[in-house]
Amino acid sequence: PKIVLASSSAIYGNMAVPGNEDQLKPVYGNLYPLSKSVNEETASYFSLRGDIETVCLRYFNTYGKGENSKGAYSSVISKFISDLSMGITPVIFADGSQRRDFVYVDDVAEANMRALENGRSGSVYNVGTGTSTTFNEIYSIVKEEIRSELVPEYKPIPYNSYQMFTQADITKAEKELGFRAKHSIADGVKKMLSEEVAV
Repeated sequence: PKIVLASSSAIYGNMAVPGNEDQLKPVYGNLYPLSKSVNEETASYFSLRGDIETVCLRYFNTYGKGENSKGAYSSVISKFISDLSMGITPVIFADGSQRRDFVYVDDVAEANMRALENGRSGSVYNVGTGTSTTFNEIYSIVKEEIRSELVPEYKPIPYNSYQMFTQADITKAEKELGFRAKHSIADGVKKMLSEEVAV
């Protein structure tokens, strides 16, 4: 009776202010956010026809257990943990001042359940923490938890399209879904490390 569609904050492009579900769409830097936008429009079409209820969730930078399967596309948090655990010097693009809204996978799972229960058909909701954190700050958190003394290597950004800032406006998700992320980055890193030890 209801479909919850996995969309992405990439739809907002290179943001200047926290992403709001109703803001104008940007010029897309590549096909990935365009494909997500097409998916959302298709879902909206079926919802408006009354064929099926659809709710779209724009995930911000999701991280957590199981990211190794994503290889080069895993989050910078997962990469930092992996590199420091193996004694490899991590790489940070630019000067590390880029900011992202990282949301832990358990919170994303909760958002999905709340969307099934409370989401309005045809609506789009941001799934993030509402907080943006620099890569340098994230590195410090991971480094402290692992007790590593490695210093990261800074390199130029190798991509033509790269988001320097992401942050969710979570007002709508809080009001309509009753959703608010519970995990800080430090909480998420601790859980990831404890799960690695358990395995």
